[in-house]
Amino acid sequence: MDTAGGGDAGVTPRPRTRRRRFTGELLRWLPAATTVGHYRWGWLRGDLVAGIAVAALMIPAGLGYAEVSGLPPVHGLYATVIPVFVYALIGPSRILVLGPESALAPIIAAAIIPLAVTNMERRVELAGVLAIEVGVILLLAGVFRAGVFDDAAGQTDPHRLPQRDRAGGGAGSGPHPAGLLGFG
Repeated sequence: MDTAGGGDAGVTPRPRTRRRRFTGELLRWLPAATTVGHYRWGWLRGDLVAGIAVAALMIPAGLGYAEVSGLPPVHGLYATVIPVFVYALIGPSRILVLGPESALAPIIAAAIIPLAVTNMERRVELAGVLAIEVGVILLLAGVFRAGVFDDAAGQTDPHRLPQRDRAGGGAGSGPHPAGLLGFG
């Protein structure tokens, strides 16, 4: 049976199987599976050198940030090492480096020290709860694609504006998310 337009009128595309759907979702939530599948062994030496260099910088920084936060330094190791492994599994970029930030240390200290002035164990518990709460909020923001708000709000920072906007084009020079939301 052929139709006037030609082609295969009786053939319908094969529906995606459960396995293909599951694989697609797995790759969406665990991008590391794709990276491992396409990894070239020639990259290993450079990756190991880069990993050692980053660890040499991040571990002492993490220890110091923990101390500034009012926590025992060993917890800086947890804040440095664990996020790197988690991000390696679920992070979308294979070249991004992440870890504790110096700007967060005084914020954490301000949040937990008044609640546990003399009790170090309580500080550690509070810092853990704070980390889990922030992690849940960020996870929900990712699930609900809330990054679009950061993209739009970040456009008000002159250092993040596209080159055409710094040159005088402004928000009216073309499609601009900040202009749509009233930021530009």
